[in-house]
Order: sequence, then structure tokens, then C-alpha cells
Amino acid sequence: MKSFLKGNPDLSLSFNDDLVIGKGNSYGINKYGFTIDDCNFHQNVDISTFDNTKSVKIKPPEGEFIVMNYRASGDFNAPFRIFPYFEEPTNYRTDLILKIKATFPKENSANGIVIKCPIPTQVSTVHTELTKGVTGQEAEYSQSGNIVVWKIKKMQGGSEQSLKIKINLQVSNQDSQVRKQIGPVQMNFNVPMFNITNLSVKTQESMNSQITPQKMPLKDGSDTSLNPIHTCADYER
Repeated sequence: MKSFLKGNPDLSLSFNDDLVIGKGNSYGINKYGFTIDDCNFHQNVDISTFDNTKSVKIKPPEGEFIVMNYRASGDFNAPFRIFPYFEEPTNYRTDLILKIKATFPKENSANGIVIKCPIPTQVSTVHTELTKGVTGQEAEYSQSGNIVVWKIKKMQGGSEQSLKIKINLQVSNQDSQVRKQIGPVQMNFNVPMFNITNLSVKTQESMNSQITPQKMPLKDGSDTSLNPIHTCADYER
């Protein structure tokens, strides 16, 4: 939330009437109502009425602050899908191709995207190869951390990007332990003004004004535990 109201008057937020915290293991609308796993609030938020009315009172600090962090797990469409593929040009080289697809609407865009993939320790060289002509991206291998870090500044909904990682090994790629050391792939991202959980703010009120109800945006993938994590070793060659 960004607050620029003169005098910082107290605010009141009301959420979904059917919102339930921590009942059951499934996400979404069920016999309990709309369920999220857990949540926590900013220290300036009064939650004394939250359980009964699904509303909170806020004494907002100036500028931008996080009102609520929440976590939801279960069956929902993740904003990204990761597709890893393996190629083995020789017995001592394994190429990993990572393809990232944004599944959210094209009207939205993600930024601050960081993809990390651990690499086997027994390597001689590792080279990264971005799509020819692409801009706003960089990828590098950190030998000290045995990890490839791929950064993408911005990605439009519905688009795809790919990275090829050429791994020259000191041992044969037929060694089962080599495959197990590749991955899991972890991805962090921001998708402003995009909400996959349907958690909504019904009303926002202050002593002086009433603001039109709006959807709560997904501020940060990592904050809401929505990072898609795939273990490359689980995929067939």
C-alpha cells in the first residue's frame, strides 16, 4: 500500500467474507470458504476484528509499506512454467536448455526475474548461451557457488525465453550422480498488479474518504511462496 493522505488518518480494509486462514490443505473455494495457508501483518495493523469481520484497521506510515504477507499452496496456475531439456553431444558434455514461459495475461509483465540452477562440482568449464539478439538479459556461471544465475529485466505475459548451459564434465555424463547434482531450478520474480489467489479488498475507508474496491496485486513471487521450483533430474532426457 502507498499512503499519501494528509495527516495519515486511520484506514480500514475489508477482505473476502469467505476468507479462511489455515483450514484444510487445499487452495481456493472449498467447504471452508476461500482458504490461504497463513498470513502476517505489518506492525501498524490492528487485527483484533479480523477473525470475525475479515477487516483490519491501519495506522499507515508515510509512503509505501507491506500491509499483509500471505501464503497459498495447492492447485492453481503458477505465473511461470519451467521446461528443462538435456542434450549430450559427447560422453563428457551435457547441455541443459531451460525454457521459461509466462502463463499470465499479456497485459501484465514481470520484472526482476532471477533463475538459479546448481551445477555439478566435477566440471572443467561451463558456458551460457542466450537467445541470439535478445536484450535485457544476462547469464553467468559462478564457480565458487557451482551455480548458473540467469537474470531477465522484463518479461511480457504469454512470452517465452530460453537459455542454453553447456557443461563440460570431468567425469562421464553416464554417471548417475552427475544428473542428481543439476538443479533444482529456482525462480524469483515480481508481477505487479497481477493476482492469482483471488484474495480481494472489498472496501478501503478512511475518516475522510472511501476508495473504490480493488484486487490485491501479487507484489512479489518470493513473498507469497509462489516460486516454481523444478528439479532437473526428475525430467527424462
